[in-house]
Amino acid sequence: MASIVETRSCAALPIISSGGIHTSMDIIKSLALGASAAGLAGAFIRILTENGLAALIDEIELLKSELKLIMTALGAQTVDDLLSSPLIICGQTHHWLYTRGFNPDEYARRSLNTFRN
Repeated sequence: MASIVETRSCAALPIISSGGIHTSMDIIKSLALGASAAGLAGAFIRILTENGLAALIDEIELLKSELKLIMTALGAQTVDDLLSSPLIICGQTHHWLYTRGFNPDEYARRSLNTFRN
């Protein structure tokens, strides 16, 4: 996901995060880092082939409700609000960003208007 940060710094084009996206939290992280969309094709194809269409529909509904729950917990009313949500970046991602010339700590200091009151 660190590549989203670097890509976003180079071009003002939409970024689609794909590969390694498996959960609602992966989607939220991608969007909060600057992706315009996230792709889960592999996960959806696996569910469809192993468990059928009904299971896939159930998974999509669960994913939607989890996304709403996480956004509510973050105080994000819109997907764009996620770009202002504070993020703690640690471990290999922190190291990678720092080595590439980015300051990961700036993400921890971001805030939504709702947090400023």
